[in-house]
Amino acid sequence: MILGACQGQGAEIRLGVIAPLTGDVAETSGIPTVEGIQLAIAEINETGGLEFNGRKHPITLIVEDDKDNPFSLNAPNPPKNWTNFLQKRFAERPRRGNAQC
Repeated sequence: MILGACQGQGAEIRLGVIAPLTGDVAETSGIPTVEGIQLAIAEINETGGLEFNGRKHPITLIVEDDKDNPFSLNAPNPPKNWTNFLQKRFAERPRRGNAQC
């Protein structure tokens, strides 16, 4: 999992999860894990989100299916630099408000 926080009132916190949503262990591992995270995020967001320095920040979940192969990540050629790959994926998601990440 990767956690990234943004500054600014109401700025979202994006939580990334890579899990096997297809493949042999999807039903026993990946799907229940993601569903548990979604439930926890829903409960947190019902209260306005996580509080940092007196400000509430809602959580947005970004899920990627690794197809029970952590090196695939739905790509014909797995990324060599995971940091750059994940930063690009997070940057592709729309931001709300005037968040500074």
